[in-house]
Amino acid sequence: MQSDWRSWDDGVALLGEATGVVLILGAIDTGKTTLATQAANGALARGHAVALVDGDTGQSELGPPGTIGLARPEAPFAAPSELRTRALAFVGDITPVGHLLSIVSGLECLTRHAQSRGAELILVDTAGLVRGRIAEKLHVATAAAIRPALVVGLARGSEIDRLIELVAAAAGAPSLRVRTPESVGYKTPLYRRARRAKRLAAWFESARPIEVAAAQLVSFDGWPFTGTPLPPGVLRQAAATFACDVYYGEETADGFYFCVEAAPAPGQLAALRDVLRQRIVATPAEWFRYLLVGAVRDDGRVAALGLLQGINFERRVYSLLTPAASLAGARLLHFGRLRAMPDGSELGRLRPGDL
Repeated sequence: MQSDWRSWDDGVALLGEATGVVLILGAIDTGKTTLATQAANGALARGHAVALVDGDTGQSELGPPGTIGLARPEAPFAAPSELRTRALAFVGDITPVGHLLSIVSGLECLTRHAQSRGAELILVDTAGLVRGRIAEKLHVATAAAIRPALVVGLARGSEIDRLIELVAAAAGAPSLRVRTPESVGYKTPLYRRARRAKRLAAWFESARPIEVAAAQLVSFDGWPFTGTPLPPGVLRQAAATFACDVYYGEETADGFYFCVEAAPAPGQLAALRDVLRQRIVATPAEWFRYLLVGAVRDDGRVAALGLLQGINFERRVYSLLTPAASLAGARLLHFGRLRAMPDGSELGRLRPGDL
């Protein structure tokens, strides 16, 4: 069944009266955050306990880029960025592509956390990925995880009709579509990048360097300290093949991993693979500098967000730059894929296979 059309004002009014979890879908620059803000203010005016969950890791209003944030406003507000971030879930990148599982689990974690704190209305804002099968997989999995009471889609035309119908069916929930008003404009890629930099810089403004023993945190989505150190002979062989320094290496269930001075050429990787008969991954040491990482509790919430400053493989120690007072309660170190300076300037993104 196709979702009902609603005007903007009708949509705001309906959401302000809603209860339970509301999943908001829409492409970039369709007004999802504005709709959530106005609906939250309406619900607050009625005396409801409200929570906002922001799943747009590229343009997050709650917390820095690369994370999913939760806020529980207690008074009317103009924008979610004004609110105190109560909890974060870690994704580590500014795009959902390659990180669907982390986004879905993060949204579920923070939605359940909001419910446990007594929120009567939980507005879940999502990433602007709405086209193609990757978008369908992301939002269907999200709906199955958080079980929304209502699915809302914002659009200028019919571009997400199928997605709304599909997600609502997966959730077993009613749906409605809200027309994006003409007043909602488009943001340029340059503006988006500058905004990410500003939010990252604000987060790391008070950061300080700390050292963390690898034994304290279990590595996740990155190879360091997940296997058996390679013997010196293999490291020398790799250095000769790659024609650069090889600082460290491990044998894991997925193959041989090396920390190297510089990225080898494809032919050099193939040559070592032919000799060792294993999958070969060579990670330049520079890629471990200014890499976004999350120290995560066993309930999925972030205990500390940091920029990796490097890894001392001999001492088995991570160097982190983080504003967190401590890593108390952290159980694992989740490696991200975004590299950025403390001032927010982006150095690039790693691919899933790079670590």
